[in-house]
Formats: sequence, structure tokens, C-alpha cells
Amino acid sequence: MEPDGSQHEVTLNDFAIVPIGEWTSPTTGFAYPAGWRVTVPERSIDLTVTPLIPDQEMDVSFIYWEGAVKISGTWQGEPVTGKGYVELTGYGADAGQFNAEPRSVLEPAPARA
Repeated sequence: MEPDGSQHEVTLNDFAIVPIGEWTSPTTGFAYPAGWRVTVPERSIDLTVTPLIPDQEMDVSFIYWEGAVKISGTWQGEPVTGKGYVELTGYGADAGQFNAEPRSVLEPAPARA
């Protein structure tokens, strides 16, 4: 979306997202991308997306990473910054698997081997 409110469709072939870092959970051992370069050449967009805190892994009904990110880069040659949110699923052996044992919100997650 442009500052004037006009919108442009962006297809999968129009942009690239390349991981530029990795974070491994000390709890689960799952490795997640931790930072991305996002480019949209046709729109002259080149952004770096960086997690505000690397350890934002969630172990709720399934294990995934979600968290706040900061954004910096250029849009049509001009510097831009922003804030955002990223959610990652499908990482690690148990990723996407629902926990078999229900537990209350106050109970700690079971230890993993």
C-alpha cells in the first residue's frame, strides 16, 4: 500500500525473503530463522527484519515462534523504519504437533530430552 492509499498486488514471483540469521531454542533445540532480508525489486523495496528478542518461542498447544520485529531499509531509495510481527511454524521435530497432555496455564512445560 502506498502512502496515498493506493494498492499494488504483489505475487510470489515479485519478492524474496532470505533468512540472515538463526536462533536455536535452548528449551526445544529447534532452530528458527532469526532475521530476514525482504526485497521487492519492482517496487524498489529492500528491508531488513530483525527480532526484538531472539527467544520468542511459544510452547502452548503446539510449539512455534512468534514475536515482535523491527524493520529498517529503503523504499524507492529513501530510508524507512518500522515495527512488525512474525509468526513461524513448522520448525523442529515436534513443530506443529499438539501437546498430548493438557496443563494449566500456571504449570511449567514438561522437560524435553
